[in-house]
Amino acid sequence: MKAVWTPDGVAFGFRMTSRRRPALAKHQGTGRLDGLVERQRELFLDVTGKNEGKFYQFIVNANCAVLDLKNSDATWNIEG
Repeated sequence: MKAVWTPDGVAFGFRMTSRRRPALAKHQGTGRLDGLVERQRELFLDVTGKNEGKFYQFIVNANCAVLDLKNSDATWNIEG
């Protein structure tokens, strides 16, 4: 994973490969992540910086599917 700070915010990049099942690493579209899949990455962002339990959580996989949560609320969807 790499992160870059820009005037517009922070951007994260993930490199995801699969030696055992390379077909799973191909980009096949975008959408919501609805189950456990191979080669997913998880990112937690503590918005207070004080470990107060408020956080954003993002899970992405090699197919560009995303699960985004705000304080464990899976119904929340980030814009963009």
